[in-house]
Amino acid sequence: MDETPRLFRDDDADLGHLAHERVAVLGYGNQGRSQALNLRDSGVDPVVGVPDDGSRRRAIDEGFSVADPAAAVSDATLCLVLAPDEALPALFDTLAGDLHTGQLLIFASGYAVAFDRVRVPEGLDLGLVAPRMFGPGVREHYLSGAGFPAFVAVERDATGRAWPRTLAVAKAVGATRAGCLELSFAQEAALDLFNEQAFGPAFGMVLTHACQTLVDAGFPPEAALLEILHSGEFAYALERMRNEGVIEQMEHHSRTSQYGAMSRAIRFLDLDLRPRMEGVLDDIQSGRFAREWAEEEGAGAPNLEKLRAARVHHPLAAWDRRTRERFGR
Repeated sequence: MDETPRLFRDDDADLGHLAHERVAVLGYGNQGRSQALNLRDSGVDPVVGVPDDGSRRRAIDEGFSVADPAAAVSDATLCLVLAPDEALPALFDTLAGDLHTGQLLIFASGYAVAFDRVRVPEGLDLGLVAPRMFGPGVREHYLSGAGFPAFVAVERDATGRAWPRTLAVAKAVGATRAGCLELSFAQEAALDLFNEQAFGPAFGMVLTHACQTLVDAGFPPEAALLEILHSGEFAYALERMRNEGVIEQMEHHSRTSQYGAMSRAIRFLDLDLRPRMEGVLDDIQSGRFAREWAEEEGAGAPNLEKLRAARVHHPLAAWDRRTRERFGR
């Protein structure tokens, strides 16, 4: 892949490539519902492949034709695989006899393919349209006209038509409006996991230590969380960074703020985060995390349940609930 990845926009994609496709959407959760609705609003009428559960009833109520996943796949020429990653190994085991040559499977995450959690027979195209947006945001940003950015990839082009069809799907769901950046399945999966396992926890520790420092110094927890998080000022600054630039947005802050932030930044330069983040990335790219998580799932996820139980007892959780309650959130 070139050092500068390709960026695709609306003009690079043609919905005409979907005109004769029989499209199935597997899953009707956060991503499945939003993308199915966006496809329909773009002139594509997908069949929703879901088991006979609550999501099937919702899809029917919202006007979609539904079928069991196997039936939906058997009749489709193009399938959006939008079930959760952890459900895909079992799902693909049941679909083995229904996948057929010439189909295009489009995933919303590179995880299952990159870490060999699913086996896809030869002769099928493999594409990726991975929104950088929660499911509800995929729908909201489509309706607003802004769209949402995504990563796109073609892992296998058995038909010679994988790229135009993948980009047509990206356009139909609203991603090419904001721009689609080409990455491999493995790169998308690693970036997603790194954000969750390195940046997210590191930010969480900064938030926790900042609040604890203020509370220990006598500030009310509500005041600490309001100042740091709940006022929305930080979220607004992040939005400004995205729209104007990380450095440029600083001009909206007072001179006192700018001087304090830049002059005190040096006190945090000795934080040794890089080796720890490199270790997290190595766990991801080597496949160790995927193997660990597969073993954890196979055992019934006991460690996950312990971690989830422990997090509700963290002081920050109580302070956060108290702040939201007092401000009517």
